[in-house]
Amino acid sequence: MTIETSGPGAAVGAAPGVEVRGVSKTFRTNAGDVVALTDIDLEVRQGSFVSLVGPSGCGKSTLLRIVAGLETSSGGTTLVAGAPVDGPRRDFGMVFQQPVLLPWLTILRNVMLPADVARDRSAAAKQRAEDLLRLVGLDGFQHRYPRELSGGMQQRAALVRALMSRPSLLLMDEPFGALDALTRETMNAELLRIWSETGATTLFVTHSISEAVFLSDVVVVLSGRPGQILDRIPVDLPRPRTFDVMESPEAARLTHRIREYLHARGAVG
Repeated sequence: MTIETSGPGAAVGAAPGVEVRGVSKTFRTNAGDVVALTDIDLEVRQGSFVSLVGPSGCGKSTLLRIVAGLETSSGGTTLVAGAPVDGPRRDFGMVFQQPVLLPWLTILRNVMLPADVARDRSAAAKQRAEDLLRLVGLDGFQHRYPRELSGGMQQRAALVRALMSRPSLLLMDEPFGALDALTRETMNAELLRIWSETGATTLFVTHSISEAVFLSDVVVVLSGRPGQILDRIPVDLPRPRTFDVMESPEAARLTHRIREYLHARGAVG
């Protein structure tokens, strides 16, 4: 399945950023084998924004972790920028549902962890961290601790940490699922702005159909377990996007199409 995109980070005919070929995943448990994914074929163009939606337990997060190199597949191949994924890479950025900030470090030290791992303690690395914090509206909070920030501000810091290594691929696993509706909406707009400025290929897992439509160039719909790709739905809404676009007939049509797709198979995404 080839995913074309018209997003600001993806040129027409752009090379694949992610290629997943015949990927399957079976977990071995004491109660027997659990097949999470089967025969996944997916191609994501470089610079595009693609969301994965589907019912709980369909393997969305498992697929994301396989692409990230945090999980090994039971079969098939995964390539990023043409290279096989055989483990985590420094040019991947990962954002989880919870910010996972270290409580004993300041926000600045938290977001500089990738630089610390790379043994880069240069003034340039510190400047990049401060510039990114300014980009997400956290200027002035560098020396605060996670407990002193709201949930939305903590998630912004987690996003900055993921961007520190200038990732060619940004992987996000329901990063806004724990936030209240207003903060989540704000973070959606913030994410689109940052994505348009960085051009990172982005693979985003969400349970929210409207969120997927608002953010994405393409929404990929997965079936219930074992997860298979049911459809890919191009999102031809104009960019840059504001929330007004979600009131358009086209946005309503796309949202309805995805919802009906899932309802028809006995699952609500």
